[in-house]
Amino acid sequence: MLVQNNNNYINFGANHIRTINKIAGSNKINNIANIYSIDKTDKAFLERFISNLDNEQRFDKAAIKEKATVNETLKMVLEKALHLDKKSKDSVYIAVNNKNQICGSLDFTNSGIPVLKNVMVWGKENKSAIRGGLLTEFLRHVNKINNSSLGATDIYSYCEPKIPGNKVLKSLGFKTVISKYNFIRERLRMASGNIRQNIKMSEESLEKRLNIKFSKNQKHESVQLDKLDI
Repeated sequence: MLVQNNNNYINFGANHIRTINKIAGSNKINNIANIYSIDKTDKAFLERFISNLDNEQRFDKAAIKEKATVNETLKMVLEKALHLDKKSKDSVYIAVNNKNQICGSLDFTNSGIPVLKNVMVWGKENKSAIRGGLLTEFLRHVNKINNSSLGATDIYSYCEPKIPGNKVLKSLGFKTVISKYNFIRERLRMASGNIRQNIKMSEESLEKRLNIKFSKNQKHESVQLDKLDI
C-alpha cells in the first residue's frame, strides 16, 4: 500500500466493494458515493482520521450506534479497523461521496453469528441512498458466506426501539425477536432464508424510489482520496 501525506490528501489501498450512482436526465450517470472495506492495511489513513475526528461534529438522526454520539461511535469503529486484516470475519465499511469526503460507516461482528453493530451516515446529500448501499452490501456479504458454508446463519442487530434507524432496519426485513416495551435496545433478527429476497426487494425499491443504481460486482483497486474531511 502506498501512503502519501500532504496537507490535503492521503492515498490508501482500501478494498472497493460498491458504487452508488445517480441516474440523471437522458440516462446520464453521476457518482453519489463509493463503499470500501478498511482494515489495518490502511493504518496511516485510520490514525490520521482518528486524530482529526473531533474537528467536525457529525450527526445522523437515523443512526444505529453504540455510543452517545456519531463521533464517539466512529472513533470506536475506526479503532476496531486498526485490528482487522483480510482474514478477519469482522468488517468495517466506509462510504466516500463524490467530493471525496467520508460520509458514512458500517461495522459488524461475525463470531459464528453476524451482528450488525453500527450504521451511520452524515452530511446533507443522498443519505438514504448511501445508507441503503451500506446495509444491502452487508446483507450481500452475509448471503455470500451463507451460500459457501455448511450451515446458513441468521443476522442480528440491537438498537433503540423508537429511533428512525430501527424503522430502517425493519423496512429492510429485520423482525423484532422479543416484544417488550421496557428495554433500552431492541433485538432484531433476519432469518437466513429471507436474506436473498430482502436484498433484491430493498435494492429494487431504493433504485426506483431514489433514481439510483447500485453496482453489484465486487472489485479491488487502490484509491487516492483528495481533500478528505479528515
